[in-house]
Amino acid sequence: FNAPYAAESIPHLVRGLYGATRRWGAQASFQPCVVTQWWRDRSKETCVLMLQRENVGGFYLDVMQGSSLPCYWTPHGHTAAGGDSITRGMHDLVQIITDAVKAEDPEAITTGENPSENMMDVTDGFLQVTLDPQNTAPIFATVYQDYILRYGLELSASDRFFVECASLFTEGMQVGRLRLRPRDSTVSFQNPQHKEKLAFLKLVVDYYKQESTKKFLVYGQLLRPLTFAAPSPMPLSSERGQFPLVTNGVFRGGDRQLGVFVVNAGREDIEFRADMDPSRYGMSTETELDVDSFAANGRSQMFHRNVTGNIALRGSLPGHGITMFLIRPVDR
Repeated sequence: FNAPYAAESIPHLVRGLYGATRRWGAQASFQPCVVTQWWRDRSKETCVLMLQRENVGGFYLDVMQGSSLPCYWTPHGHTAAGGDSITRGMHDLVQIITDAVKAEDPEAITTGENPSENMMDVTDGFLQVTLDPQNTAPIFATVYQDYILRYGLELSASDRFFVECASLFTEGMQVGRLRLRPRDSTVSFQNPQHKEKLAFLKLVVDYYKQESTKKFLVYGQLLRPLTFAAPSPMPLSSERGQFPLVTNGVFRGGDRQLGVFVVNAGREDIEFRADMDPSRYGMSTETELDVDSFAANGRSQMFHRNVTGNIALRGSLPGHGITMFLIRPVDR
C-alpha cells in the first residue's frame, strides 16, 4: 500500500457480488476491473510514460483473454459478470492504450496474451502457446495467419527447443520469446552447449530474410500440411508429449504460388518423401507446375519442370535442417 496509486486503486479492483475483493488464487496481487475509468487512465498513463522515459518500442499486455477475473460489482458500471460487458471492457481498455501509444509513437506496437478474435482490431500481435500436446491443430493460424502476427512463449533449453522452433516456424508464427542472458534454463550466446540451437535459429531467421520465402511465412495463407510417406514410421520426440521430428508448413502466396517448408527437428539425418496433390491446395491437376528448392542461404535449385498431377517432394535433411520448395504455375 506504500506504492503510488495503491490505496487509490482499491475501489476499482475486481469484486464479488457482495463487494469482497477477489484475488487470483492465493496470490496477494490486485486484480483491477477493466471497465473502471480509473484503471484505464492509469494503464494509458503508464504506457505513455514508458515511451517517453524508457525508450521502449512496444507493450505486451498480459491476461488479455477477456479479463483476469470476472467482476460482479455493479457499481463499477457493468453487469454482475454477465453478458459481454467484461469482454467489451477489455477491448475498450486495449483500444485506449493502443490509441495513446500510436499517438505518441506510430511505430510502437501492442501485443497481448492469447486473446481472441475480438481483440485483433486493437492489437498488432498475439502471444500464443508455443507447443501444446492437447492442441496440435493450428485452427487459429489457418484462419488468421495472413492477418495478424503471432509469436510463441519462451523456448526450452532442452532438446525440446528444436521441436518448438519447428512447430512455430511451420505454422507461420514468429519464434518464441528468448532470454539470451547466461541464466539457467535459457538459451545463451555464451554457453557452448547452445551452439546447435543458435545455428538452428539462424536457419529460421535466414528464411525470413529472403524475399522469395518470407512472403509465405509472413503474408501467406496457411494450408493443410503434407502427409509424409517417409520416414516410416515417423520418429517422434518423447519429451513432454510426442511430436513428429519431421514437420512441414504449406502456405499459399497472393500470386498463386505455394511455399512448402520441411523441417527436421531431430539430430539424425532423415530421408523424407511426400506426394503432394495440387487439387488439395487450390490448383488443378492439369496445371503445369515448376518446382524449385531453396536453402536457408538463398541458394535455389531446379527440382521439377512442367510437372502435372501429384508432385513428388523428397530429399535428405541433415539433423536440425530445413528446406523449402517453391511451387508455381508455368508461365505461358
